[in-house]
Amino acid sequence: VYFRHPCVWLMALFKKSSHPFGNSGYPSTGAVNIYTQPASKSSVVVGLSVVNTSDFDLPCDIYLIKGGGTAKHYFAKDRRVKAGETVQLIDSGQKVVLEADATNADGVWANAYTHLDGANPQTFSCWLSYYEDVNA
Repeated sequence: VYFRHPCVWLMALFKKSSHPFGNSGYPSTGAVNIYTQPASKSSVVVGLSVVNTSDFDLPCDIYLIKGGGTAKHYFAKDRRVKAGETVQLIDSGQKVVLEADATNADGVWANAYTHLDGANPQTFSCWLSYYEDVNA
């Protein structure tokens, strides 16, 4: 995909990823990294959805941590999602730019409560759509 800038053409790769998440230590522990920006590149997130795959209404957090920082910039904080429901947090023309230099990279993280036990106790899944390597 090419983006037109007034002075140059920019090339980017369209990608998507999904990751399950959920743990019994929510909200204190168990956050899952959904995506980390590759070094020295920029990306544009064009879609972010969360689905509750359990049979219960449960809370979740989805947030961005800027490269080199620790502060959480929330897309959703303690967002209660109904059983089986999908919530779109970024869509309809909204965009979020992620950046990275040689040592620090932005990352998207997720955390949620689970009531399940066993090897795969996740109760949510996060879908992320993005253009990667958006550089001049």
